[in-house]
Amino acid sequence: MSDERPDGGDALIREQARASLRYVWRVLQVVAVLLLVAYLGSGIRSIRPNEIGLQLRFGRVVRDDLKPGLHVTAPWPLARIERVPLKTVDRMLVDDFSASLTTASASGDFYKRTGLKSYCVTGDNNLVHASLTLQYVISDPVDYLYKTAGHEELLRHLASAALSHAIASRPVEEVLTTAKGDIEAEVRRRLAADLDGLGTGLGVASVELTEVAPPRKVQKAFDDVVNAQLESQKLINEAESYRNSQVPKAKGQASRLRQEAQAYRQKQVAHAEGEADRFAAQLDEYHKARRISRQRLYLDFVERVYPELYGKVVIGEDRGQPVGDVRLHGQRGAQGAASKKR
Repeated sequence: MSDERPDGGDALIREQARASLRYVWRVLQVVAVLLLVAYLGSGIRSIRPNEIGLQLRFGRVVRDDLKPGLHVTAPWPLARIERVPLKTVDRMLVDDFSASLTTASASGDFYKRTGLKSYCVTGDNNLVHASLTLQYVISDPVDYLYKTAGHEELLRHLASAALSHAIASRPVEEVLTTAKGDIEAEVRRRLAADLDGLGTGLGVASVELTEVAPPRKVQKAFDDVVNAQLESQKLINEAESYRNSQVPKAKGQASRLRQEAQAYRQKQVAHAEGEADRFAAQLDEYHKARRISRQRLYLDFVERVYPELYGKVVIGEDRGQPVGDVRLHGQRGAQGAASKKR
């Protein structure tokens, strides 16, 4: 019996070993299947609504317009899908020329290294602090991923250069007062051209000039100059407004006077022409009957002039003693004298 026990124990051990091997094999099979599924599943990617997908095959872009949703491709390293957020607007504060002296900003680092504050120089050699807020998006995913690196740092330097150039081309009065919109437009135009020229794949959404101010030590002097400029512009605007209100009024008065003069001229011409026609008609009648016409003209003359005389003395035909002193007044007296004469 002692000889059979070892044989039975070896058989049991061998059976347990084979069971263990079968179990390990099944586990390895399951793990292999899971790994295979995971490997094959690496070719399935989900693209969010604000993203666009790029499909690469052997490292080369074969599609750059994968829409949001699920997409299946060959597993890595044969192919892969890269996701790029196109509709996300990122924000950046460019304060390389601001008065901030914190070590987290470029101006703070410049101040720490040199002891000098960072300024912008205007076209007439004045110093101003300036900073802007920049919003940008990814416009070309292929260029963004594979043509340039360090996008934010590059964008910051390009924006700083565009801002300094825009301020350096204008006098300080314009920079501090009326040129904010022009500076923003020029920075946006230059920055967009630089980004496109370098193939960064970035696009400028908006540019806002958040600060433009002179150095603190000369702030009061600059404020006085700006206030004087504003007051001068206010007076100019008031003068222009007054001129604009008076010129149309003067033109209207001149037009009215011209019209009145034209009407008076036409009236006088018509009156003169009527008098001339009446005189011509009377002259014709006079030539036709001179005696009667002469008597009628005389009576008309007496009728007009006689009422103006205050005292009248009537004498007889023999020019002797006065018949009487007749005092007539007004039109009634003139008519009576004319009828008596007749």
